[in-house]
Amino acid sequence: MQSITALLHTFDSGLQLARSLETLHPCDEIVVVDHYSKDEILRIARQYGAHIVPPVAGVAASHYLQFAKSHWILCLDPSESLTES
Repeated sequence: MQSITALLHTFDSGLQLARSLETLHPCDEIVVVDHYSKDEILRIARQYGAHIVPPVAGVAASHYLQFAKSHWILCLDPSESLTES
């Protein structure tokens, strides 16, 4: 089976992020691009083993694909989560 990297962009969404990360068990890797959050996002992301990447001003969203080890990328918002179905 192919590996999957989950890619999330965050900003002060710590309350939502934990729920989202909890559902990403099918993913082999999690990459979080944090846009200078002031809440607990970095601590939460580290708890789930996420690779944290700093934002780069003026780059396209595709810039962050280079940090993924997988060929399959699942991009989602911190407010989104996977379901069993």
